[in-house]
Amino acid sequence: MDHTLTLRIPFPSAAQADIARRAIEPNREPRKDLLVRELAVDADASTLEARFRARNVKTLRVSVNSFLESVVLVSRTMSAFADD
Repeated sequence: MDHTLTLRIPFPSAAQADIARRAIEPNREPRKDLLVRELAVDADASTLEARFRARNVKTLRVSVNSFLESVVLVSRTMSAFADD
C-alpha cells in the first residue's frame, strides 16, 4: 500500500474510546485489496487510533471521511446519553 494515515482521536475516557471502537469496527472496508483499516484504543491516552493504508489517495480520502462521520455520530450519541 502506497499511502498511510494514522489518526488519534481523544475521548474523555478510555472506556468511551473503546465504545467508539466497538461501534465503528464492524463497518468493514468493502475492498480489502485497496484499503486496510486498523482500529485500536490507547488506554493511557484515552484515544481511539485509526491507521489507514490505501493504494491510492482517493480511496484513502473517501475512507477517512466516512470514518470521521462515524466518529462524530458515535460521539454525539454518547454525549446524548451521558450521565451528567
